[in-house]
Amino acid sequence: MHNRRINHNQRNMKRRTRHGVTFAERHHTSDYSALILFAFLVIIITAVCSIDDGEILNWFNKLSTR
Repeated sequence: MHNRRINHNQRNMKRRTRHGVTFAERHHTSDYSALILFAFLVIIITAVCSIDDGEILNWFNKLSTR
Protein backbone atom coordinates (compact mmCIF):
# COMPACT_ATOMS: atom_id res chain seq x y z
CA MET A 1 0.00 0.00 0.00
CA HIS A 2 2.76 2.46 0.90
CA ASN A 3 4.64 2.01 -2.38
CA ARG A 4 1.45 2.56 -4.35
CA ARG A 5 0.83 5.84 -2.54
CA ILE A 6 4.38 7.07 -3.29
CA ASN A 7 4.05 6.21 -6.99
CA HIS A 8 0.72 8.02 -7.17
CA ASN A 9 2.26 11.17 -5.66
CA GLN A 10 5.17 11.04 -8.11
CA ARG A 11 2.76 10.74 -11.04
CA ASN A 12 0.82 13.78 -9.86
CA MET A 13 4.01 15.81 -9.42
CA LYS A 14 5.20 14.97 -12.94
CA ARG A 15 1.84 15.98 -14.38
CA ARG A 16 1.96 19.31 -12.55
CA THR A 17 5.53 20.14 -13.55
CA ARG A 18 4.75 19.64 -17.26
CA HIS A 19 2.25 22.49 -17.13
CA GLY A 20 4.15 24.80 -14.78
CA VAL A 21 7.69 24.30 -16.13
CA THR A 22 7.81 27.15 -18.66
CA PHE A 23 7.21 30.14 -16.37
CA ALA A 24 8.55 28.76 -13.07
CA GLU A 25 11.81 27.43 -14.52
CA ARG A 26 12.42 30.50 -16.64
CA HIS A 27 11.93 32.74 -13.60
CA HIS A 28 14.22 30.54 -11.48
CA THR A 29 17.03 30.42 -14.06
CA SER A 30 16.89 34.19 -14.63
CA ASP A 31 17.14 34.84 -10.88
CA TYR A 32 20.03 32.37 -10.61
CA SER A 33 22.02 33.86 -13.50
CA ALA A 34 21.48 37.39 -12.19
CA LEU A 35 22.73 36.32 -8.76
CA ILE A 36 25.84 34.69 -10.28
CA LEU A 37 26.52 37.79 -12.38
CA PHE A 38 26.19 40.07 -9.34
CA ALA A 39 28.52 37.87 -7.26
CA PHE A 40 31.01 37.79 -10.15
CA LEU A 41 30.99 41.58 -10.43
CA VAL A 42 31.49 42.01 -6.68
CA ILE A 43 34.43 39.57 -6.72
CA ILE A 44 36.04 41.35 -9.69
CA ILE A 45 35.61 44.79 -8.09
CA THR A 46 37.07 43.66 -4.76
CA ALA A 47 39.96 41.92 -6.52
CA VAL A 48 40.80 45.01 -8.61
CA CYS A 49 40.64 47.25 -5.53
CA SER A 50 42.81 45.01 -3.35
CA ILE A 51 45.42 43.78 -5.87
CA ASP A 52 48.09 45.85 -7.62
CA ASP A 53 48.24 46.06 -11.41
CA GLY A 54 51.44 44.02 -11.55
CA GLU A 55 49.86 41.17 -9.61
CA ILE A 56 46.84 41.21 -11.93
CA LEU A 57 49.15 41.03 -14.96
CA ASN A 58 51.05 38.11 -13.42
CA TRP A 59 47.75 36.34 -12.72
CA PHE A 60 46.63 36.82 -16.35
CA ASN A 61 49.97 35.48 -17.57
CA LYS A 62 49.54 32.38 -15.39
CA LEU A 63 46.06 31.81 -16.83
CA SER A 64 47.25 32.25 -20.43
CA THR A 65 50.23 29.89 -19.98
CA ARG A 66 47.87 27.21 -18.63
